[in-house]
Amino acid sequence: MDFLNAVVAITNLLIIPATTYGAQLALGALGVTLIYSILRFSNFAHGDTMAFGTVVTIGAALGNVMAAGFLLWAFQRVFLSQPEETSLRIKTSATLSTEVLIAAVIIFALLGLGFYTEPWLELIDKSLTPLNNLYSTPTAHEYAMP
Repeated sequence: MDFLNAVVAITNLLIIPATTYGAQLALGALGVTLIYSILRFSNFAHGDTMAFGTVVTIGAALGNVMAAGFLLWAFQRVFLSQPEETSLRIKTSATLSTEVLIAAVIIFALLGLGFYTEPWLELIDKSLTPLNNLYSTPTAHEYAMP
């Protein structure tokens, strides 16, 4: 068990941070290199993107830590606590027929749109064909003289 704890500790404290930091630096360097090769001047606006990615990564990591803590607390509370003497009563409310009807309509619409998409795709195609013809670029055979 100590070996497994050591592997988890090394993975969490060394391998994952080093990989993410290396990937961040590699992506930044790749972005600067690509921009320099295309525009012939360095654009260091990638720092903003890298900083935003860092903030998102830190937020996701904190979310994972908080979720793990909550799950550990819930596991301990459910499986390791002493049972209470009071009986548990679940409060239920009567489901109205209008709620059931609305839920059935929504479920039917979602299933209909999900399994039978051909009419929707034809409707979209009819409306997008004129836009495609308007903004399409001419091909080589359209430029050729007759």
